[in-house]
Amino acid sequence: AADPQWAKVLEAENYYNAGMTFYNAGNYSDAVKQFNQAQKRISQVDKWGPVVNFISPKEYQFMPNTSTIYVEYYDLHSAVKTKQTKVWINDIDLSGSAIITETGLSLTANLPDGNYVLKVSVTDSAGYGTYGDAPQGQQTTVKQITFYVDGTPPNLLIDYPAEGITWTDVSQIHFDLSYNDPSPGSSVNNNTLKVLLNEVDVTQVFTSTFTSAGYYPRFDTQEEIDKLIMVYSALTDTLNTLIVRVADYAGNRKEETRKFYVGLATIEFPTTPILKIGLEIISGNNQEGLIGRCAKQPLIVRAFNLDNPAESIEGIPLSFEITQGGGIFTEEIGYSTITNLQGQAALHYHYGTEEMVNKVRVSVLGDPTVNPVEFSLVSYLPRLVLPHMGVAIGTVLINETASVSYSVMDYTIESGTGQIRTINPKIETGRPITDTPMTQMVGTLVNDTLIPDPAAADLVPATVF
Repeated sequence: AADPQWAKVLEAENYYNAGMTFYNAGNYSDAVKQFNQAQKRISQVDKWGPVVNFISPKEYQFMPNTSTIYVEYYDLHSAVKTKQTKVWINDIDLSGSAIITETGLSLTANLPDGNYVLKVSVTDSAGYGTYGDAPQGQQTTVKQITFYVDGTPPNLLIDYPAEGITWTDVSQIHFDLSYNDPSPGSSVNNNTLKVLLNEVDVTQVFTSTFTSAGYYPRFDTQEEIDKLIMVYSALTDTLNTLIVRVADYAGNRKEETRKFYVGLATIEFPTTPILKIGLEIISGNNQEGLIGRCAKQPLIVRAFNLDNPAESIEGIPLSFEITQGGGIFTEEIGYSTITNLQGQAALHYHYGTEEMVNKVRVSVLGDPTVNPVEFSLVSYLPRLVLPHMGVAIGTVLINETASVSYSVMDYTIESGTGQIRTINPKIETGRPITDTPMTQMVGTLVNDTLIPDPAAADLVPATVF
């Protein structure tokens, strides 16, 4: 009876019983009033305990040796009893060292490497405990997570080259690295691997695993030769410095340095790939089209073996570059800029905004030894041929403001679909039609077809081409 939550339940029951009495007597209005009061009392009952969120650490997170614990909590119906809030790490009560408020707690702890269980107990003023870890329909006074402490950096060893060694042959160009994390449950994060050769980042040439990384030159593809070129270009014929950096998932970092020499004068570097690549245009060359529109045919290029032209080469990255004029590229369905099984790569070309000859150069990305191919595409403005008294008097550019002089008279078309007017040839070419009072309606352009004005009987329908 002393429990305020239970008192609300009893009040709700009394209102409900009174409501049923009115209902059975046919007094539905008063019955509804009693039922509403019962519902109000039930809604005030605190049925659930506080909600607890672990901010730091999260479940299974790696933390440094000096770790800051931060936990947030709140209660939907009542307040948290701070004096009853407790925190343990591996069942050691650290509540006395924590800063505990009504909304959360924080704790800084110095912990050796290892696995830890963080437990928190929070109780609200209704006497309910932490909500969240207990089976459905039940509650518990403790919520917990597991986390790891790792303050030890990874082990890192440059197995090759040895300190002070001198390379005198191209076959000696390779690197071997090994690493591991000594802390329980932790490992090296491969994404943190960084390899610098004379301050040049050569990380991308390395193949890495969870415990090692290495680079061994290959000559079977252009990609592998490009890697060797990167490494070779970074070397000098004096002292060379190799720097390797890695980190574990706790953020602990390790760096090692190795110095060695190279006798470049004795190294014969392979400058010609074993696979000789050629390029040829399959479709899309010598096209013409309206400015701003997409070319009718995609620009398709095929890569092939120069020693055996019938052999298509898959996986070659191509570069499409506009070298003259303007325009943009869009993707062609079923293709990319990397050659497919048929050796083909493609893009769609959209003409620019000027009337001119456009050039598109296609080359092998990163390989200047392969001869590029070039597309030629002509973009032009829409033109309208207007016959006048049975004689074609010239070509009229579709342009919103400018007029173009001809031997007989000028024409300006306000838009692709709109009015067409004649302009006195003595009026300065290029003046906007809105500034030209000496105009006469000759027709209207509708969907690229001239519909003559009745007053201009000598004009017949014309089309845009």
